[in-house]
Amino acid sequence: MRPCALITGVGRKNSIGYATALQLAAEGWDLTVNYLHSYDDRLGLPRGIDDLEELKRSCQ
Repeated sequence: MRPCALITGVGRKNSIGYATALQLAAEGWDLTVNYLHSYDDRLGLPRGIDDLEELKRSCQ
């Protein structure tokens, strides 16, 4: 059985959650990810429009 993780805060390429997801995927973990764009918008945190798609491709 493969290890699995729930990772929050993956909506921005420059986030700790994003980097964690990439590392765990590289190590063979199954991932469930979450993000809240309204939080990022409220704080003015920048994100690319393709960040999530790029994460998906990188983790497969």
